[in-house]
Amino acid sequence: MTKYLKYILILVLFILPLKVSAIGTSKYYVDVTVNEDGSATFKEMIIFDGSYNYLKRNLYLKGNTKTFTGNYASDFYNTDIYNATSITNICASSTSRNISDFSYIKNHDTCFDIVTNGYSGMHHKYELNVDNNDYNIIVYHPSSYDKAFYLEYTITDAVVIHNDVAELMYNFEWSEVIEDYQVYLHLPKESHTFRIFSHGPMQGENKLIDNKTAYAYWEYLESDTKTDIRIVFDKSLVPQGTKKSNVSALDKIVEYETKQAEIQNNLREQLKEEIKNNAIYYTEYASKHPSRENYNNAIYYVDQLDDEELKKELQTTLNKVLEEVIRKEKIARNISLTLTILWILGLCYLTYKFYKKYDKEYKSLFTNEYLRELPASYGPEILGYLLTKSNIKSEYLSASIMELIRKKSLKIDDTYSNNKKFKIIDLKDEKVDENLTSSEKLLKKWFINEVGNGEYVTDSDIKRASKNDYEDFLSSYRSWKNEVISVGESMNFYEKNGGKKALYCLYALSGIAIYILCVAIYPNSVFPFILVPISIIAMIYILTSSKKTPKGNDDYVKWMAFKRFLLDFGRFEEKELPEIYLWEHFLVYATTFGIADKVEKAMNMKIQEYKLDTNSSYIPYFYTRNIMINNIINNSIQTGISKAQSAYNAAHSSSSSSGGFGGGASFGGGGGGFGGGGGRG
Repeated sequence: MTKYLKYILILVLFILPLKVSAIGTSKYYVDVTVNEDGSATFKEMIIFDGSYNYLKRNLYLKGNTKTFTGNYASDFYNTDIYNATSITNICASSTSRNISDFSYIKNHDTCFDIVTNGYSGMHHKYELNVDNNDYNIIVYHPSSYDKAFYLEYTITDAVVIHNDVAELMYNFEWSEVIEDYQVYLHLPKESHTFRIFSHGPMQGENKLIDNKTAYAYWEYLESDTKTDIRIVFDKSLVPQGTKKSNVSALDKIVEYETKQAEIQNNLREQLKEEIKNNAIYYTEYASKHPSRENYNNAIYYVDQLDDEELKKELQTTLNKVLEEVIRKEKIARNISLTLTILWILGLCYLTYKFYKKYDKEYKSLFTNEYLRELPASYGPEILGYLLTKSNIKSEYLSASIMELIRKKSLKIDDTYSNNKKFKIIDLKDEKVDENLTSSEKLLKKWFINEVGNGEYVTDSDIKRASKNDYEDFLSSYRSWKNEVISVGESMNFYEKNGGKKALYCLYALSGIAIYILCVAIYPNSVFPFILVPISIIAMIYILTSSKKTPKGNDDYVKWMAFKRFLLDFGRFEEKELPEIYLWEHFLVYATTFGIADKVEKAMNMKIQEYKLDTNSSYIPYFYTRNIMINNIINNSIQTGISKAQSAYNAAHSSSSSSGGFGGGASFGGGGGGFGGGGGRG
């Protein structure tokens, strides 16, 4: 079954439609206030989509290497005059509210504690790392806590003071998509000369709200997109500013920005012409090849047209295309739905037919509720095979050891064994050993000769072997299980129907093919998606189902009646119970059923109730210590197998490494002023 499941799961990974929600930054709000000393206070609110452990914000103060002279218009962009020297008043925090405006930024008054060495999973903490002029802030607060990060800091010499005006330039870059990026910039007082310029993707916009407030936004930013914002204002508003250029700047700034605007306008005109050509081309193509995809491609460009007359003409054409698309989709949807329903009906019919033929058990001739004697003479491990087929459990192994003790091939050393330890001695009785089954001989050889010293085996031997010789230990365990399965198969308990299942498997697998066909016919159909899980469930059912032979089912029914007898042992009168010397044998099989503790308790109560002679040579060993020793042996074996398997997995597992994503990089000369980036971790 494990083998089949492995292949099915691999198939699922390739076939199942995986819908992964986009991971990005849904909102990034920045509120900037220019101070009279030439510094600028930044307040940022960041809301991530998806999961995260921490926020990483990188602030680079000296991203510009070109020397400022003030002689040319180009000096007023991307030169060292726009660098800064330090950051102060850092505050990191968060909020559980879903921020939709700047209200929380204005009212914020709490900060996290700073730590030296943070780690993923930590919360309500932040870490600050300074490398020359790069400030890296990591805010540790996983997504399982709050929904938004808050950062506040002050750039000490952000403002440049020229002879005629002052200006602030701020650049930004982020490592993931931002769906909504907004920036407010505030002056300490009203300014007679107040302008704003911004650079970045063309879908952005900037404006002056009043004489002391400016605003810029981009409705969508791709990851690693560079933007910058410049405001120019009266230098009298920053009387304590210290970073001075000693040149007049306004004319050169306007000259530079005018040239940039011309470049942007030319790009906009080119873009408008490109949109127009694409709108005409894709509309014509959609008319000739009507489909939802072609319609969407065309309407995307048509909606962006400035030419209203052309836009109306193309929309009229596309309305006819849409009508044809809807008509075709209706036909495709009906075909897809019909194929899905027909396949499901076929599967229901074949599943019922399969159940009747290959899963429904034969009717047993045995109908009694209880069976007070052993239904068969095979050992407890073979009973385990009958119960679970090839899923041979460790309990069956300990039951087999108890059977060897009952047969007097092995013996518990009373002088050594206690409630924590045991010692099992080989009695070396050749006459007894000749009559052991093949699986019992293999088990005895393994435990006495390989795990033990050839004379006996102890709990310490099992611990040592499972730790130091885990590969041999597991190999012998597998050999014993395989022998039990081999003997079980020879008992003809189960029908061999593997090859006969091929047709049913093929039909179940065809559900995935039908799903692919339905998606190809009508991609928007939801109903066919159920075909994949139904197909997989049907495959698992077909491949894992088994049917007992008439003999196997008859044995199974009798063993279940025997199990009911053991569970209700305490309810029977003395005359209804078998001879007491059989009780120990019954306990061996109770171990296989997993009910030995309950049965042993009921038997001991009967011994006391009927005042049976405990000195009799027939009194079973369980009366004093059988179950205790059985539990110790079973626990020791289970622990040994588990530890050996863990050691094996650790030794054979391939090394792997993984990491998150996040971080940012400076503009490397590509931005206007100080700035930074960042991301999540």
